[in-house]
Amino acid sequence: MLPFIQLGPLAINTPGLLLLIGFWLAVWLVEREGDQLGLRGTALSGALMVGLVGGLIAARLAFAAAAPAAYLEEPLALLAPTLSALDLPFGLFIGILLLLFDTQRRQIVLRPALDALAPTLPLMALSLALAQLAGGDAYGAAANLPWSIYLWEEWRHPTQIYAAVAALITLALWWRTRSAPLAPASRLPLVIGALALAQIGIEGLRGDSALVLAGLRTGQVVGFGVLAGCLWIIPKLQPAKA
Repeated sequence: MLPFIQLGPLAINTPGLLLLIGFWLAVWLVEREGDQLGLRGTALSGALMVGLVGGLIAARLAFAAAAPAAYLEEPLALLAPTLSALDLPFGLFIGILLLLFDTQRRQIVLRPALDALAPTLPLMALSLALAQLAGGDAYGAAANLPWSIYLWEEWRHPTQIYAAVAALITLALWWRTRSAPLAPASRLPLVIGALALAQIGIEGLRGDSALVLAGLRTGQVVGFGVLAGCLWIIPKLQPAKA
């Protein structure tokens, strides 16, 4: 855990810095992929930036709305780069809506745009996992294993590292299928499904999430739903055989 990097008198928030690097790399990559797919890469990266910034703001405001008294007493806490003070599912939902809206506003063709956006998801999942590792968030359950990490006065599953490895594997999967003759927009549900599958396994090793249904955690329930949706939609995107 490394919440801050101390550079002389300057203390840099490590999770915030890692997220910022991830955002920058995602914007750079989507612009590059957009250009290669014949889109206006700069316009697509601008739409992604709208989704990222809007989703981040929505995640913080949704979290604050659940505990308004604390933020009324200290309004500047809204600006604190604290990952645990974000409603990530709500922020992701709003971010996707803003991204789609801005893509249409900029008159970008949707299907190839979705292919260009596909690698940004594992890249941002990687930066989020590293940020959570630095901040001690999304920690694992207690486990005495050779690769356990010591966190919050306990040896634990390094779930953040598991998530980072899963994101790298998903990014490699995208790279291997990048030149494959897949139908337009197929790569996005492919990487989403891979990340959802990883989350189903990793969430079962978490130590900071509650059981909600039949011994499953919230993230696992969501992961099963997302994975099922991806498995359903990928065949629908393929062209009909003559």
